[in-house]
Amino acid sequence: MAEIKQYGLQRSGTNFLRIILQENYDVSVHPNVGGWKHGFYECSQRLGRELDCAICVKDPYAWVNSFYNFRHPEKDIPFADFVLGPLTVSGGPDKPPATITSPNPIRHWVRMNEHWIAFELKTHRKFFFRYEDVLADPFGKIQELVKSLGLQRRRPFLHRVAKLLGLAANGPKFFLPKVRLGAVRDHYKDKDFKRGQDFDPKRYTERRYLDAFTPELLDFVNKQLDSGLLSRLGYQTLAPEALRSDS
Repeated sequence: MAEIKQYGLQRSGTNFLRIILQENYDVSVHPNVGGWKHGFYECSQRLGRELDCAICVKDPYAWVNSFYNFRHPEKDIPFADFVLGPLTVSGGPDKPPATITSPNPIRHWVRMNEHWIAFELKTHRKFFFRYEDVLADPFGKIQELVKSLGLQRRRPFLHRVAKLLGLAANGPKFFLPKVRLGAVRDHYKDKDFKRGQDFDPKRYTERRYLDAFTPELLDFVNKQLDSGLLSRLGYQTLAPEALRSDS
């Protein structure tokens, strides 16, 4: 079976991408085999071989607000304090877990995405997935990876039975989770797809996350970002006018 090593920040769509790949194709997507998916590239050193890599990215303005809601669901500190303050993240398969500290969440976004862009593979490929694009077109946006790696569609048992009975004229239906996924275990079960929150795509399509920003906070975020990195990932620096037009 084909194998893919996964990377991406928390709340950048890594679980969503892993689920739609594994549930629809004969492939194993590794979040923690070969190192922590939210951490630095160590796959070659840990496994003694390369794997193709799928890297999830997310608009930094949307990401920092989503990550704040994830880390502070009770809103025990103001959003601005979270954005301005230092950030430490930890996790992964090791004991003790890997720990990464950055001056603030936006510098963490820059640091990790720069790292994932920079590491090189000799015999395999890296595939970048913008969360917003995969959300808008889950099937279409994964097809470059699917075709490049020659992935084959999964044929669930019930579909195979229907095919034998002549009741399935087409291929299996493309599976999509019905809820916004939270943490999904490495070895998940069907019941894990039922855990999560109702998802409102307009939060992203209408950029409602910008309601959390003041002009001063947006200016701080912009000063932490790197315009070259934003451009490489297909994003733009937002001017203060964006707050007035989107609110």
